[in-house]
Amino acid sequence: MNELYKLYKARHLVNMIKGEFSNSAFEKLLKASGYDVLPYGYEITYREICNDVRKGLGEADIVRKYEDVKCGMHLDQIRSTPDLKIVNKEEGLEELVESKFAGETKDKQGNIIRSQSANDVSINREKLQSYQMYWENTIMVFTFAHLEDKKYHCIRAKDVTDDMIIEMHNKYDNYDISEKARPLKYFFPRVSDELIKLNMELVDDLQKDLLKPINPGWTIS
Repeated sequence: MNELYKLYKARHLVNMIKGEFSNSAFEKLLKASGYDVLPYGYEITYREICNDVRKGLGEADIVRKYEDVKCGMHLDQIRSTPDLKIVNKEEGLEELVESKFAGETKDKQGNIIRSQSANDVSINREKLQSYQMYWENTIMVFTFAHLEDKKYHCIRAKDVTDDMIIEMHNKYDNYDISEKARPLKYFFPRVSDELIKLNMELVDDLQKDLLKPINPGWTIS
């Protein structure tokens, strides 16, 4: 196995773990603050479809079920569903949320070559377009645990516009969302500053600990 391939595999694994942990920590934060957090993404529907297949339901019946019956959505819309539905009945609150981990990029020597922030955050172009087409009110929550000023920045998908683009790439574009982004408490006022701080420290500590057993030359986030 050559060094470049090992570098790619290590990078992919680390990113997956950091993203999953960051998303899980965000869910726990909202639950601890009194919100109901309901899984809502495509993965949940995918599991339902797999169960239908195991039960012997034919392809045509499955397509019909998920296009015409399941919330009136067709398959493209189902594929683009945000990760979570956040509910608080007392406040009459019901929001769809997509949680995103935004970290640093390092070279083979471990030197930081890019640090994401509200002034420069990467967003998947295809996913953003899908949100804006089907789920425009989705709140995109970015976790910036690596910054000195650790915080969540939140913005609705419909508020992310082309004039915010600062650099375009193959799949991801870099955006400056700083003017329209809001703190987490703007959308979820029950969340305390103390819990946010604790959550951010946990995510940041995991990033650092996760990279310790890996060759320093592979620490690309």
